[in-house]
Amino acid sequence: MMDIAWSAADRLRQGPRSAARIGVISFAVYLVVANVATTLNLVLADHDQSAKSRGVYELLLSRRGQVEPGALVVLRNAPETFFNGGLGAPEMARLALNDTTVDAVIDGQRMEDARVAELKSKSNVYLVDLNRLPLQLERVPPPARK
Repeated sequence: MMDIAWSAADRLRQGPRSAARIGVISFAVYLVVANVATTLNLVLADHDQSAKSRGVYELLLSRRGQVEPGALVVLRNAPETFFNGGLGAPEMARLALNDTTVDAVIDGQRMEDARVAELKSKSNVYLVDLNRLPLQLERVPPPARK
């Protein structure tokens, strides 16, 4: 190890071109390592959120035929990166439950007043809390609704 360090120091004495070359190579290696570390971090974070989303889909799929037509599924504590602004939640519920009349929203998502009124008119509401394991599809009784 010491031989490598002394060899590198000896090359630095040979002039500014060698020092610049070592600097460029060191910087390139740093960029590669930083990029790999960042990518790995994103993939690991994405894996956890993917597992939650897959769990919701599998839960809804297992309840196919048991959820009334036109029901509303509310996803609480859903991964923001997967359901940004509620995108994809209705489609996932419709696909899993095989019902085009089912709707799904993310708890706390922003909506227009007309959309809120439409959802409040739904008589069958279910809740899935993604922070409670095992995941459960719980029916929300009418008096407890906001």
